[in-house]
Amino acid sequence: MTGRRSWIVAGAVALAVAAGVAAWLLSRRGADMAPGSPRYEDAFSTGVAALDTDATAIARDALTRAVEVAPEEPSAWANLALAQIRLGDFDAASASLERAHALAPGSGAVDRLLALLEQRRGDFDAAVEHLNRAVEHDPKDLRSRYALVQELERRGDDDVEAFRMLAAVLEAAPENLAALLDRARMAAKLGDAEALADVVRSLAGPSAAWPSRIREQYEALAKAAADGDPRAATTRSTSSSACRTRPRPRPRPTAR
Repeated sequence: MTGRRSWIVAGAVALAVAAGVAAWLLSRRGADMAPGSPRYEDAFSTGVAALDTDATAIARDALTRAVEVAPEEPSAWANLALAQIRLGDFDAASASLERAHALAPGSGAVDRLLALLEQRRGDFDAAVEHLNRAVEHDPKDLRSRYALVQELERRGDDDVEAFRMLAAVLEAAPENLAALLDRARMAAKLGDAEALADVVRSLAGPSAAWPSRIREQYEALAKAAADGDPRAATTRSTSSSACRTRPRPRPRPTAR
């Protein structure tokens, strides 16, 4: 995350951590599981379980065995690429994703991983291209839409378009807490008092169960909305939260 992203992101990450690394994984079982191959199933299952527990080197080794046993399985190549990205082996990840893309050319999950790889390499324009392709392949792919919103904002040159796309995400998933928090933050940044007030109303119920520090941040946001000064929300809340430790999610490798 860049320094441009404001205080409320910490709350969004802490509260949305349940989405976890599985958002980047392809289907773990199903039609692409090599039938009648215990060696593949054992290697693949070990690999994705290791990804879930951040045992990345173990995941890489297990998934390498999986692609050796079943080289035509796109999910094995894609999950191997995720392990390689986490380990910083970008050239190997690129090769694995080329195989996954060739085997599953219409997969939004592969396009998201290609975007993640380009993010890590610092090519944010290429990341946006991959996410746009994922959305083109599947307009109902909310993960790719949400990742595209985040990447557009990261670039810093199209906040209005990112805000519009986030509204579309919330039309399909109106109770998605992370998206609601991002909408509140972006509304404050853009000075959209009506949108900010709408999100504050939506969060009034869920906020009652939040940890006290995040609840205090929400109350500062609500006060700014009530005062009719949405741009003050970021400044006011940043100054109030800078003097205390931000809530930390479960340790994870740097990612989405």
